[in-house]
Amino acid sequence: MKRSPTHTMSFKALGLTGGVITANPANVEYTLKTNFGNYPKGELAVSMLVDFLGHGIFNSDGEQWLWQQKAASYKFNKRSLRNFVVDTVRFEVVERLLPLLERAERDGRMLDVQDVLECFAFDNICHVAFDEDPACLARGKHGLAPERGNAVMDRFMSPVKSRWCFKRLFNMEPERRLQEVLATIHGFAERIVGERRERVVPGLARSDDFLLRFAASGEHSNESLRDVVTNFLLVGHDTTSSALTWFLCRPVVEKREEKEKKR
Repeated sequence: MKRSPTHTMSFKALGLTGGVITANPANVEYTLKTNFGNYPKGELAVSMLVDFLGHGIFNSDGEQWLWQQKAASYKFNKRSLRNFVVDTVRFEVVERLLPLLERAERDGRMLDVQDVLECFAFDNICHVAFDEDPACLARGKHGLAPERGNAVMDRFMSPVKSRWCFKRLFNMEPERRLQEVLATIHGFAERIVGERRERVVPGLARSDDFLLRFAASGEHSNESLRDVVTNFLLVGHDTTSSALTWFLCRPVVEKREEKEKKR
């Protein structure tokens, strides 16, 4: 892709759905902003993720996507919420992340940076968006099982698109493990939704609580709210941890590349 003047490449393998990969900022802006409506996820992609993401913001198009996007933009642009984000991240860094790194240094213990940052990101999104504190970083335990990504990718990479349905029907790997993970994730999301429903009447939820507006309106079912929670758990967990990991590891990678070039 570096050799391409447009920093864009397309691919089509036998039996696989074709695709386009781009690192061109103009192309990204065009597809995600200027002409976003012309690039829907499509029925095939939605059907392959519906048991995981339901019809949340990452797995919907049109009006169903729009109302979630508007609600999220409104909530996450409020000054009170931005201040709360700063306080939450500061607490997570000072009280959990730094002590963890200091203990590892003192004990001479090696840490998986991506695992640590995934726990860090999961704690933050749960606290900021849903007023939950799973304390994954303190417990050293993942909130979202990392292996779920491999199972989901297997669905898309299979030459036969219905193969994953066959595997799920007969409880074969990796679908068997994925269904166990989904049960845990959905159970966590459903508990959050149930607790938020209970807080609405007595007014116990934060004034800038992300779910409060949805739960209080009575327009959305528990399943719909569960999809909202699941999707935002992913947006705060996967994207943040990946970006932070690359930010920290990039200098090391660049040094290795320079050494390779000099050989």
